[in-house]
Amino acid sequence: MSIKHIWLAIVIGTFFWAGCSVNSEKNPDPNFRVLNDEELLNERLKESDTEVEVEQTATGLNKKASLRSFSLNLIAEVEPPVVNGEQVQATMVSIIGNSARAAVSYNVQGSDHLGAVDALQVTSSNANSIRIRSGVAFSSAKANAVHYGTGGLWVALSSEDPELTGSNGFSAVKMFHVSGYTINDNSTNFGLPGFAANSVKEVDGRIYVTSGDNAGLTILDSDLTEQIGYIDIPGARWVDVDENEAWIVVLGSNPENGMATLYVINKNTLEIINEFPFEGADTPEAKSTVELRGELALIAAGKAGTIIMDINTGDIVATIPIPDPAEKGLSVDAVETNAVSADEEYIFISNGEAGVYVAEANMDLEAYKNGDPLTVDLIGYLMFDEFQSVNHVAYRNKTLFIASGLGGVKAVRLTRK
Repeated sequence: MSIKHIWLAIVIGTFFWAGCSVNSEKNPDPNFRVLNDEELLNERLKESDTEVEVEQTATGLNKKASLRSFSLNLIAEVEPPVVNGEQVQATMVSIIGNSARAAVSYNVQGSDHLGAVDALQVTSSNANSIRIRSGVAFSSAKANAVHYGTGGLWVALSSEDPELTGSNGFSAVKMFHVSGYTINDNSTNFGLPGFAANSVKEVDGRIYVTSGDNAGLTILDSDLTEQIGYIDIPGARWVDVDENEAWIVVLGSNPENGMATLYVINKNTLEIINEFPFEGADTPEAKSTVELRGELALIAAGKAGTIIMDINTGDIVATIPIPDPAEKGLSVDAVETNAVSADEEYIFISNGEAGVYVAEANMDLEAYKNGDPLTVDLIGYLMFDEFQSVNHVAYRNKTLFIASGLGGVKAVRLTRK
């Protein structure tokens, strides 16, 4: 071999190993990039300590605003990242149980497939209360939802890349191993049927993913190496799983007839126990979440507002209507409930361009048993200096996260009076 050829081989080998080395900024897959430079990540973080006013609604359910039992403070804001020169929008925030972990998923509107994930640490201190510890940028996929556990991070994706989706459709779920708060480059993915994977949940070593109008619920092992089950659910929009009971709930939607259905599934047998139809959650391609709190399902039902359903019977035990668009100076299409999240007796609701509303129940929702009288008081809406349409809310451990599209993420802390 000539000297020229030897030097060429050395140069090619050097670039190969540089591209394949596992560190915080490089990985061999050109479709995503893991980011673990915390100093760089936290340039998008703005800490705050500002009281958030709650404006009483014109038609509160029981006019309880004057007796409000809590105060709210804005503690941090996270600006959306830029991927391939385009700013992505916050789609969802996932808070994991009572842990200090939270994660944000991002995508873009339109036909481009770009996305990102931020992995956050939430502390109880006033200073450094929120830290961006790690992240992922996707150059060929939209990140529509995320779940962040102690050993892994799972992302629900939509993509046109067959290396992600296989031959099933345009959906996939991707898993990254996590060490502490650091996302590792080693990852696996699993192609799913459907147009877009739109929610993901991990419980007891199983991954539950919904994937759009023409698909259903896919159940996988946590490493995404084995499909455990699949349930055909028309218009599957969201899944939640009770960690203590044998319940899975999936919200399915049928925009053609204006109806939605809450499917209650046995977690052990994967059999559908009940199907509870109701009016609402019927806007085409809209986000509609369902969250389990004990024996109650809190459903974001679009134009029908928030529905609180007893999953034993399907009885609707409380409702919270959407605000009047005319009172807010908004178009009818701009106001609907797309996400609801609760902890203890407090309920937070995202109503699109109308913003975030808060309600209070007469009991800890986890304590509800079939037949208990449940009342809900609509307190009002949260006032911010600058705000955009709300895509998602997540509330746990007295911390509220608000995903507001291109407005990024706001973190708000609740204090009991």
